[in-house]
Amino acid sequence: MLGAGPDLDAGDRGPDPAAEDRLHDRDRHAQHAAGRPRQRADRVLQPLRGRQARQARGDGRHPEDLHQPLRQAHRGLHHRPLRLIPQSDEETFVRTEFRQALASAESTLADLADTAAGAIEQATVALLEADVTAAQRAQELNDSLHKRVSELENNAYDLLALQAPVASDLRVVVTVVKLGADVERMGSLAAHIAETAQRGSSVPEALAPIFRQMGEVAQQMAIDAGAVLRSRDTADAERLATDDDTVDRLRLELFRQIAGDWEHGAEAAADAALLGRYYERFADHAVAIGEAVVFLVTGVPTE
Repeated sequence: MLGAGPDLDAGDRGPDPAAEDRLHDRDRHAQHAAGRPRQRADRVLQPLRGRQARQARGDGRHPEDLHQPLRQAHRGLHHRPLRLIPQSDEETFVRTEFRQALASAESTLADLADTAAGAIEQATVALLEADVTAAQRAQELNDSLHKRVSELENNAYDLLALQAPVASDLRVVVTVVKLGADVERMGSLAAHIAETAQRGSSVPEALAPIFRQMGEVAQQMAIDAGAVLRSRDTADAERLATDDDTVDRLRLELFRQIAGDWEHGAEAAADAALLGRYYERFADHAVAIGEAVVFLVTGVPTE
């Protein structure tokens, strides 16, 4: 309103001459705390020059002082984000590097899910075939997972410290840190299965088909988890929950076998129950990855 003129508005919305002093009932206003071009010092309004001050009447229209607009103003920019300050080439380069770092973190996380799939595969071979080499390989993959997850988390914290991520980017950084812990736990569970095999605990013949199927499903779930991290396909991500139901059913069948005509002793029963739990938790972490992908895409947490 202040300082506008007919030459600055296509609809000739500038104020009439001396409208400023007629519009206000005092020589200054608390809102005007700083000077601007073509204004008096400190935004002090024009003096009344002996004329009677008009009665203040709030923030309504003043048609006698200001021309009314010829058409409704376009308010589209009001309802969407708008960056008012142009970015420099350096700022653009920094943001590009940041986005590349986020993409690299997601790719690394997908590779770690594949490593977890390899760990559970080797652990299952060690369990069913009493293969010491496979057990050692599962342990090595677990150690590699721990090291790489630690590096991934440190890189994510650096991104938070050096950048100011917007909401969508912040979701990626936080999710990478969370899923790093999930993948790390998947490796640990595979290592627990390998440790059971290394102790020389043999799997009863009746339970071998159950553990074999649990291992195959768990391995495929880890592979699928890595795939959805790369594709961000929400349908495939939600499908992981269906595979998890298969593992749950197999674990129930395992308990039925233990609770039935069990002839292998208490220690073997305890080992079998723990092994079933390890596979189940492994699958649960794969489901958590799928839920996180849905959150990344939609911004809505999965209940």
